Amino acid sequence: MKGHVGAMDSLNAYTLKGNKAPGLEYIYDTLLVSSFDELSSFYPLLAESFYVSPKNDWVVFNIRKEARWHDDTPITSEDVAFSVNILREKGSPTYQIMLKEVGAVDILDEHTVKIHMLNTRDPALIAVIGQLPILSSAYFKQHDFLDSDDVPMLTSGPYRIKEYKPNKTIVYERVNDYWGKELPVNKGYYNFEYLKYEAFLENIIAIEALKGGELDFREENVSKLWAKAYNSKAIKDGRLKKEFAIHTSPPNLQSIFLNTRRPLLHDIHLRKALTECFDFDWMNKYLFHGLYKRIESYYQNTQYSAPGLPSAEEISVLSQFRDQLPNELFTKEFTIPSTDADPLKNRANLVKAKKMLLDAGYYYSGTKLMSSAHKPVEMDIIYHFQGFERIFLAYKENLEKIGIKLNLRLLDYTQYQKRLQDFDFDMTVAALAPAIVPGDLELQLWHSSSDVVGGLNFAGIHDNVVDYLIEKLRASDTKEQKVLYARCLDRVLLWNYYSVLQLYSNNYRLIYWDKFGIPDVRPTYYLGLETWWLKN
Repeated sequence: MKGHVGAMDSLNAYTLKGNKAPGLEYIYDTLLVSSFDELSSFYPLLAESFYVSPKNDWVVFNIRKEARWHDDTPITSEDVAFSVNILREKGSPTYQIMLKEVGAVDILDEHTVKIHMLNTRDPALIAVIGQLPILSSAYFKQHDFLDSDDVPMLTSGPYRIKEYKPNKTIVYERVNDYWGKELPVNKGYYNFEYLKYEAFLENIIAIEALKGGELDFREENVSKLWAKAYNSKAIKDGRLKKEFAIHTSPPNLQSIFLNTRRPLLHDIHLRKALTECFDFDWMNKYLFHGLYKRIESYYQNTQYSAPGLPSAEEISVLSQFRDQLPNELFTKEFTIPSTDADPLKNRANLVKAKKMLLDAGYYYSGTKLMSSAHKPVEMDIIYHFQGFERIFLAYKENLEKIGIKLNLRLLDYTQYQKRLQDFDFDMTVAALAPAIVPGDLELQLWHSSSDVVGGLNFAGIHDNVVDYLIEKLRASDTKEQKVLYARCLDRVLLWNYYSVLQLYSNNYRLIYWDKFGIPDVRPTYYLGLETWWLKN
């Protein structure tokens, strides 16, 4: 049993409505599944095979005849066609953005479906289609897709919902006659008879439940809690395990996103100054117990990050936009401000930030920094997790030293989600999970077309250079091209200061009772809980 901190009042993971219950990914099958040990490798699940046209303008999927819904009715090409169409028409903006380049869907026969692709330059579009949840067309002929959030739907995956109490608990039971359990891609997975998630209002309550034996497992993401909250006899005698599990996946991009839709934050000088004022080194030493490293790239710890000066190839790509880019991009190495937790170095960064703002036309009225529009420089930062408060209090104190007022707005999760979806904030913090291979995720995060209600373009980026690089990145058909355009994009995003890059960790922090069997070799790019089992 795992704890879930926050609300859970929706069983429909594919619309904006409600707070999604954890674990819903276990009840749906997809056409293809990714490998957690390989980059950009996908294997057939619902699809027995698929064929891509030489021009990459369509793909045909052949559905396995043995594939079944949990009511033992067959999964057909009609279900695949319905899923693509309903998700791009009524799904959350994430799905609508992902599928906007998918064309008509033709049902060739009961188990064969042909999907046309409007963008023939993006081979990853097939993977996007292949990983869509396949929904039952028969079920939704009798139920409204947008209102199906409180009753379990008809699904097909290795688990089904056994019990659900909104904002309290959800229990999944393993489907013993699951149609796909003998497929090679499922061997060794889904070893637990039941999966249970219990909802808690606060992390500390969930931790006490774990220590008391009510929960079995927890992944700890708060450094203070990891360092101080797990002192117990069970930890000392080994019954409760506390361990680091090193991973090689790209780290989550935890950043403070600056909403450039706001006139104040449209100014790059202010955005740059906000980065100068963030003293990560002090926070890591005194708040995070040295557990984190500073993010210095949008592709941290990957071959796609852009270190040092731009290469000749990068300059060749970016030179056509020279008049739209900061000149320093071509002549200087991008560096994140550092202090080594030294107050004097922090003061030097604040002096630098103050000078760049004064040079840009800002001025002081008493101790208040005033914009060129003659208004005080004052911003709100919204968040729903109280653990962020100690970070923002330290940041607020630094900003006050140069006359900037930062208001901290702790919101309940539902209110936070609503304001996030509507982009109703000046600043917010988010940890975005990266793709192992870049391409389609960038479309959702940074492309101007993703600036829609409920989208993930939190910074409100509308930049034709960014759009151009994302489109070239998605169209790249060689590794060398993908690396080139990703590095160019990394430089453009960094030098435009769309976010204050924060921190990352290259390990999972796990606490679990000593009742699990764990494979000797773990997946390269994933924790792999689905491969664990109970010793007894």
